[in-house]
Amino acid sequence: MKKFIFSLLVISSAVFGDNNISAVENNLSNTNSKNTTEEDYYSAIRDYKSKIELEKNGIDLNNTYKEYPLTIKNYTKTIELNPNDANIYNNRGLEYVKLREYYLAMKDYQKAIKLNSNFSEAYLNSAYLYTQLLEFSLAIENYTKTIQLSPNSISAYYHRGNSYFNIQDYSSAIKDYTKAIELDSNFSNGYINRGNSYRQLQDYNASIKDYNKAITLDPNYASAYFNRGLSNDDLKHYSSAISDYTKALEIKTTQSDEHISPNHMFEELSLIGKNDKSKIIISNSDIYIARGFSYSQIKDYSSGIKDYNKAIEIDSNNAKAYYNRGLAYTYLDDAQNSIKDFTKAIELDPDYLDSYYLRGTVYQYIGKHQNAVEDFTNTIRLDPYFTKAYMNRAMVYNDLNDYLSAISDYTKAIELNPNYVDAYHNRGFSYKYLNDYSSAIKDFNKAIELNPDYTLAYSNRGSTYGMIEDYSSAIRDCTKAIKLDPNYVDAYFHRGISYYRIEDYSSAIRDYTKVIELDPNYADAYNERGLSYRRSNNSSSAIRDYTKAIKLDPNHANAYNNRAGAYTLQGNYKLATKDARKACSLGNCDILKVMIQYKLLR
Repeated sequence: MKKFIFSLLVISSAVFGDNNISAVENNLSNTNSKNTTEEDYYSAIRDYKSKIELEKNGIDLNNTYKEYPLTIKNYTKTIELNPNDANIYNNRGLEYVKLREYYLAMKDYQKAIKLNSNFSEAYLNSAYLYTQLLEFSLAIENYTKTIQLSPNSISAYYHRGNSYFNIQDYSSAIKDYTKAIELDSNFSNGYINRGNSYRQLQDYNASIKDYNKAITLDPNYASAYFNRGLSNDDLKHYSSAISDYTKALEIKTTQSDEHISPNHMFEELSLIGKNDKSKIIISNSDIYIARGFSYSQIKDYSSGIKDYNKAIEIDSNNAKAYYNRGLAYTYLDDAQNSIKDFTKAIELDPDYLDSYYLRGTVYQYIGKHQNAVEDFTNTIRLDPYFTKAYMNRAMVYNDLNDYLSAISDYTKAIELNPNYVDAYHNRGFSYKYLNDYSSAIKDFNKAIELNPDYTLAYSNRGSTYGMIEDYSSAIRDCTKAIKLDPNYVDAYFHRGISYYRIEDYSSAIRDYTKVIELDPNYADAYNERGLSYRRSNNSSSAIRDYTKAIKLDPNHANAYNNRAGAYTLQGNYKLATKDARKACSLGNCDILKVMIQYKLLR
């Protein structure tokens, strides 16, 4: 019996806020008599309640003995004796939470509320539990009820703000954090989370102001520096961000654990927005990753990689660290290491969309087209609305000469974004390769409609007009492209072709000469200028240009074929025969057939 009553007194202590074991034992000894009845014990409890005073260094029996099931058993026994005590249900609910028996906990909180509809603590605990279960709307309802009953509950305003934050109602979150701050002007967490909300609304200056206040209140609050660093990143104040992250690391390394106020109880659950980097509780790994990002933004990739290395050393399973390091390697043109890191990030997180996408772009860059297609396909699997993934996969299909698949992907990108000007332009390019010139021109028209200064669209529409022998339109478009970009090589080249077609050889030569001036290694420009020289009866200049084209591209079949023709006109059949045979071996047998027909081979 004594053991049972001792348990009751412990429960009473927990309910009424006393953790003093000696007081409990003294109270028990005063009731320890063979003649005492059960009612005497309850009388002792009532007397005990009136004289309890918390000791500053009291001991939490539940945490000391870790006997939550036994404690719950004792609460249950007490409920049997006094089934209308809302406090006991509320406190048993707290014990169930410790055991992660959330359904039973919520059932007890609801029972407590049923017994006492004005029991603000039960509403608050229900709200905490709903937060833990990610049921933010229900949490808000219960925080609101708590506030109605206890208008000065800082915790209710603060945590309701966190729930609003998680459903992305940042304006309401700010109102609640502001109210919590009004109730306690030294509430540093309120400033930090209000700052986080301002960040989400892209009011970075307001967020920094709040982080500054939190730092003023607590100069050793690492999370305040960390989050201020994030806002400085958003403002592209990367040097300031680096300073903030460095300060956060200095503080973290001198503290065994981040000092956390009682209101941090649910903080990791309160701010869990999937795409949000704002945090109250942070790890050194988080800080190194953030600082590494800032270093990368100022193109100090080696320092960035060092920070990512450190983050990985601290947490080898941090997929984000591998991803960011992989990104830094891409800026250093280190495809091998970037692919290795993106692959590791995917291994750790098979649904890491950005890792698939960027690994795909690296594969695309180094010409591993099938790997790129696979990665972009996985990106689309994870996010069917990722427009750029369709765009990039289409470009790879173009490289594979699979123009129909490319057109399909460009079309999907346009469905997702009807104003995606590059998608129209690139689809037009694919139509052009399929000789569907009317569809190509239609797409180039749309691209120009969306962007009247789109140089590439004018140039490519011009070359397409050339394909359908509308040379005046071709020249007009290429001239427009050159006006927009006087150094755009392809526009001069395509205009030169159109001038050649209308037999304006001097203008063609002028354009090809400009191409060569801008790009001395443009083999086709030498070959085409050679044709114009030949038509201008300047065989020696033509041969010189064909020879230069062959030097730049030893497998240039047309250049060999054209030089053979020039040699034939000069009567040099021996050299012409040699070039004609070489051209035919490379796929162009035009001049060889003529020489055979006229028996000019030597």
